[in-house]
Amino acid sequence: NTKNIMAAKRVKGTDLYDLLSEASALHPLIVYYYEDGSPVHVTMGPAFEQLARKAALAVCCTVADTDTGATIEAFGITAVPCVIVFKDPVPAHAHKRYVSTKEHLAKDMIDLSILKSGDTL
Repeated sequence: NTKNIMAAKRVKGTDLYDLLSEASALHPLIVYYYEDGSPVHVTMGPAFEQLARKAALAVCCTVADTDTGATIEAFGITAVPCVIVFKDPVPAHAHKRYVSTKEHLAKDMIDLSILKSGDTL
């Protein structure tokens, strides 16, 4: 993987299983589930796009509430927006974060070693 210079890719929830098979600590899969048109998404969508550009080795994608398929239940998501970090292909090992501010997203991604200390979104 090379440094992400493009925005996060919008996918359907069912496409995540293919991406998940390659998730690792070195190349995590970061998924942003959101409600299309929600006021929180107006702020969080651009923040996640910034994350996608800064997370050098991560695969970043977004899933709108209309495209989740069965994955919202399979991954145990209870609210949106939700950011899930997969550092291996096992969904039970995923790190779920329910975020509503870009500062909270940045802090969580620093805590999970996705961003470097001091990075902002």
